[in-house]
Amino acid sequence: MTKIKSKFSQNPIRSWCIHQSLDYPWRTIIISLLVTLLVGSGVKFFLIDDDKFVLKSTAKKFRPYDVEVYTYMDPSEALKALVELKPEILFLDYNMPDLTGEDLIVKVSEVKLMNHCACYLLSGSDFDENETVKLRTLGFYDVFKKPLEVNTLESVLEMQLGEIPLLEKKIKTI
Repeated sequence: MTKIKSKFSQNPIRSWCIHQSLDYPWRTIIISLLVTLLVGSGVKFFLIDDDKFVLKSTAKKFRPYDVEVYTYMDPSEALKALVELKPEILFLDYNMPDLTGEDLIVKVSEVKLMNHCACYLLSGSDFDENETVKLRTLGFYDVFKKPLEVNTLESVLEMQLGEIPLLEKKIKTI
């Protein structure tokens, strides 16, 4: 049996299904459907920002990619969902009314989500080098200025996933 190393094969259900499909190829289609239903498609993005317009415009940039995007305006609600859904990538706003980005990253690290979640900070203002270093020591991979650019998003996807998961365009032939 071949050992597949993937960021997403760490899930015990997904790992078992991968091994089953390698040992019994005729089960691949059935197992693939079950895994998608039970575990989801795999790549989850969280966007947390108190500005509804920024959330919508940033979420639109994810449309061409094969990822699940969850948007939250309330950081407390987002924290509960973070624990439940365990996203792979998190973009959060620095300046929010209830919790700042710094406060939220501390709470994320308290519930031990940092092992599998890459956290990025979005801000409308610039940070100097000392502030950026401080934010990185808190657990942020990087700090990006709003609005999030498409090329920045693609570089994050490539760095975290190893590839850019584009949606397949279905062409209907007559």
